[in-house]
This record gives sequence, structure tokens and C-alpha cells, in this order.
Amino acid sequence: MHGLLEKGIGLLDCGRRLNLSLNTVKRYARASEPERLRRVPQYRPTLVDPYRDYLRRRRTEEPGVPVTRLLEEIRGLGYPGSANLLTRYLNQGRADEDRAHLSPRRAARLLLSRPDRLTAGQQELLARSPPHARR
Repeated sequence: MHGLLEKGIGLLDCGRRLNLSLNTVKRYARASEPERLRRVPQYRPTLVDPYRDYLRRRRTEEPGVPVTRLLEEIRGLGYPGSANLLTRYLNQGRADEDRAHLSPRRAARLLLSRPDRLTAGQQELLARSPPHARR
């Protein structure tokens, strides 16, 4: 993208050549390096947040626990929200352990690097990734 722009090609023509929308081209053009395009999800507080630790503990103890049972349990603790809200919360991974955002580029680099060339921190990060991501 930046190479085309440096050659004097306009934003609209860059978009046509790269098969990207004009807004996407503008966003990429404003970013000085790829890491600036990384976006960590910004979640607003929900009614489920006070029960996050409980949900983590329960899902660690019994990974296949149905959402309906979790809903019954946290309603017993005072949860006033809906089943839909709890389901979305769990599907977004918000009840899982805190983890730093990993850009697609960095993830690909970790997965495609030779294991003996990874640092200890990179090997630990790769070991914590889900098994289906390492195939």
C-alpha cells in the first residue's frame, strides 16, 4: 500500500488495484506501521462482569457445563440479566483468562517459526494457545 502511494498512485486507484474499499485504503495509509492497525476489543461493562470469576472457576472445574446451568447458578447469586447476555459474554471469551491481544501477523510468525528459534516467552505463548491453532 505505502509502496504504491510513494509511486504517486492515488488512494482510489490503490483501492482498485488491491481490491480494497476506499475507507480501508485510507486507514492503511494513515498507519505508519502495521501494528498501529491492531485493535483490541473495547467492551463496555455488563451485568455479567461481577460473576466473571465465578464463571471462570466453574468452567475450569467442569469445561462442558451447559450455559443454562451456569445461568441458574449465577441467578441464585443475584444475576439480573438475560440468558442471551450471558451467552454472548461467554462466546466472546470474556469469561476466559485475561490475555494480551495477539495480532494476526504475530500469531502467524509464532506458528510458522522453527520452535528452536523462539524465545522462552514466545514458546510459552505458543504453548498456551488452543491446540486447534497449532495445526
